[in-house]
Amino acid sequence: NYWNVLIGQGTYFDPSMIENGTLRKYTGYTTDIITDLCLDWLKNRDQNKPFCLLCHHKAPHYICEPDDKHENMYSNTIFPEPGNFNDNSKGRVYPKEIDWNISDLHIRFKNNPRWSNVPEELTPVQRKSDNYQRFMKDMLRTVASVDDNVGRLLDHLDKVGLRDNTIVVYVSDNGYFIGEHGWIDKKVPYDESIRTPLLVRFPERIKPGSVNDDFVLNTDFAPTLLDYAGVPIPAVMQGRSFRPLLEGRLPKDWRTSIYIQFYIINRFPYYGIRTKRYKLVYFYDEVNDWEFYDLAKDPDEINNAYSDPAYEDVITKLKSELMNLRKEVHITNELEQEFIEKSGSNVWRTDMKRYIDNKMIEWKGNSSQ
Repeated sequence: NYWNVLIGQGTYFDPSMIENGTLRKYTGYTTDIITDLCLDWLKNRDQNKPFCLLCHHKAPHYICEPDDKHENMYSNTIFPEPGNFNDNSKGRVYPKEIDWNISDLHIRFKNNPRWSNVPEELTPVQRKSDNYQRFMKDMLRTVASVDDNVGRLLDHLDKVGLRDNTIVVYVSDNGYFIGEHGWIDKKVPYDESIRTPLLVRFPERIKPGSVNDDFVLNTDFAPTLLDYAGVPIPAVMQGRSFRPLLEGRLPKDWRTSIYIQFYIINRFPYYGIRTKRYKLVYFYDEVNDWEFYDLAKDPDEINNAYSDPAYEDVITKLKSELMNLRKEVHITNELEQEFIEKSGSNVWRTDMKRYIDNKMIEWKGNSSQ
């Protein structure tokens, strides 16, 4: 019944926001402001009714700008570089077109005051390392404010006696490269990009400190919350409740693989499958090429083993399972081609949403979908 959102990606300081359709200007650091608004809503809600609050922070979206109080955090810290920091991408498809390399951050961010004092006399190797340290420090300084403000929300729940019967879900909208393969950003099909953090607290039902490594998708969030709320889960939803996993039970029919896909603009579109051990990705459109990784032997996804005859049977089985997953989510070659053709226009996102909305209306009458 109430919403207040940033415009686009917003800004880190003095943001403009749209509150229930009305433009408003705020003064201060955005992470603090968003939390202030959430706390105000919690305090002024109808205390006799259940509630659902979505607290979405801009941070740490690049270019990271920390709050003044965190400006000097990590100033004397040297962060270790990832083991695949200098990966040369040999044998792979996608990295040939990757945009966001650590090596050229000083060029991309040259108009940002935080990157105005980059030394000019550095060698390429030194510059890459310097860029990485700058990026890491600013990101973690920015995350420090998120940490502070998540703490404020949890403290409030404790203070008003809502700790034990409130489900708190901490999650990101995407994964992110922080120097792995020499990159930043996301979108590509490697684990740092497609995996997201997920923490859930519900003291009445979930054992604190428990860890689960079974597959959960973002489409599972709504069914899970509906399940805990005692609300029937609509058949049209593609996800399923992971409440059993949270409570320490593994259903016999729980998924053993996940489908991944990105309709990428002006880059290589792909789809693929990930199991606990393997990953198989197909780059379609003009590329028509495959990548395959044995994650048990190659967790950093450095060696594309698609052409290794030792994996021929494994890859054949994965391709069959991949096609089954595509059918489950109603993806067709024709639909993909339509999105590819529109990917260069300004209306493709709207057209995609309209297409999916129309399809969902058609699917509502069929419980099997």
